[in-house]
Amino acid sequence: MLSPLRWTRSTGQGIRISPLALRLPHTLRRGCRRMLFRVFLPLIFVGLWSSAFVTAKVGVVYATPFAMLLVRFTLVSLLFLVMLLAARWWQRRRSAHNQHDSADTTASVILQTALVGVLLHGIYLGSVFFALSVGLSAGISALIVSLQPILASVLAISLFSERLRMQQIAGIAIGLLGVVLVLWPKLGGSMPVLGLISVTIGLAAVTGGTLLQKKIGKQIGLLPGNIIQTVAASLFFIVICST
Repeated sequence: MLSPLRWTRSTGQGIRISPLALRLPHTLRRGCRRMLFRVFLPLIFVGLWSSAFVTAKVGVVYATPFAMLLVRFTLVSLLFLVMLLAARWWQRRRSAHNQHDSADTTASVILQTALVGVLLHGIYLGSVFFALSVGLSAGISALIVSLQPILASVLAISLFSERLRMQQIAGIAIGLLGVVLVLWPKLGGSMPVLGLISVTIGLAAVTGGTLLQKKIGKQIGLLPGNIIQTVAASLFFIVICST
């Protein structure tokens, strides 16, 4: 077995490093990166996504849903703007070229990105927050909108000619069955009809926004895209709150 570090006694040769030792740092970095993207980031996302429904349920008690979202996305837009300016300053200081600097930022892409923001952040969250404000529980709201991956996968087959693996089909079937088992006993009960309609509209909006975002792809940078989306959502809620 080849040792990562091989010592030699010959004068002047010092330490002779085997190719295995040279590959170790790259292997470790690749393993850490894989662990980050496949384990830690998904867990963080699940925690943030699920807790948002609980905090929204509490928030709509003290403020109207649309006013709360207007404040939220105004602050988020400012935060993203600061992050973008800091990133550009850092790039200029290091004389680095970001891979998104040459991204296609035509008017069409900007308008589509703004539409994604209205669908994902405006209509989707507005519908969910409104449903919570009229009495729909946070758990039921989260359960209904969790159908989004199922709808997106089915529509992507016809829109983007995607093919699903058997594991994905099985996961979709299990997820759909779980939603039916939970909601079936509650149908016809005390759930507010207006809340169910509202959250269903939100489900359609988040599905459409996801598919449109997939169509746009990497034609615009991450931070510029987020700024456009959150600003578009803020303008959407300004219109809603002023009517």
